[in-house]
Amino acid sequence: MVSPNLALSRPSWKVKLKALWETTVPLHAVFGLSATLAAGILALSGWPTLSQVGWLVLALISGRAAGFGFNRVIDAEWDKQNPRGRNRPIPTGRLTKRETLIFSFLAVGVLAWAGYRLNPITLYFVAIPVLGFVVYSYAKYHTWWVHFIQIWPQSMGPLGAWLALTGTITGPAVLFALGYGLWVAASDILIHAADGPAQVRAGVHSAVTRWGLPRALWISRGSHAVAFLLFVAAGLWLHLNPAYNGFLFFTVPILLYQHWLVRADQVDIGRAVAAFNSNAWVGPLILLGAWAGVAG
Repeated sequence: MVSPNLALSRPSWKVKLKALWETTVPLHAVFGLSATLAAGILALSGWPTLSQVGWLVLALISGRAAGFGFNRVIDAEWDKQNPRGRNRPIPTGRLTKRETLIFSFLAVGVLAWAGYRLNPITLYFVAIPVLGFVVYSYAKYHTWWVHFIQIWPQSMGPLGAWLALTGTITGPAVLFALGYGLWVAASDILIHAADGPAQVRAGVHSAVTRWGLPRALWISRGSHAVAFLLFVAAGLWLHLNPAYNGFLFFTVPILLYQHWLVRADQVDIGRAVAAFNSNAWVGPLILLGAWAGVAG
């Protein structure tokens, strides 16, 4: 018989479902979803069908859910020591590692199904983004290049959309996907800026622990600049309307805001998280830019 006290201490299914939703980091998904849909528009020189949009959204969400689920399991001990991660589902007991792994593998299945419905060729590549998230999760315990290793799984959203909709990968697709992945990597340096002391104690590697905060911030700035140029280069290669670049330039104030929030003389968890979350405004601008770029 289960002890009444033990039963009461177990999180309800409602709590667990909310924790699973939290694991997918829905606010961060706005940028990824926007970039994926933008890649689809650029690939087809117009909007995908409603059905294609639905499968793209499902593939992106399930892929992120799988990747972040594996990440949370691998980082469970680090999250306990990290002030930014202590309230996540596994450290707080709202989810177990086993539950999170089951959720992640189910999400991989949904990703494969959604990709197949778009284009059967995607089944040959479905493991690549998931493996990328796993490698990224372990890389932080070995190298400060972890931020840039993240380009691998992050770029798979736009590349996967392009492949699913056209059956091929082109030069502009690679430039656009690398631009998105590098942008996320640059912002990843910012969000980890406040984790420096905890990272040193836990043996976690980052640009901050390797180079110090001032140099790490310059690496982030330079990476954001290159990412911006990659987006521009993709548009030039595709001969998009000038409106595409117009929307891109609207992202510059957001970039300046991010780097104003996280500075060598002013950094804390709240400011670092706010800087990363501001990418939720960048994504829709890039999506609108892609739409405007192929219009007419």
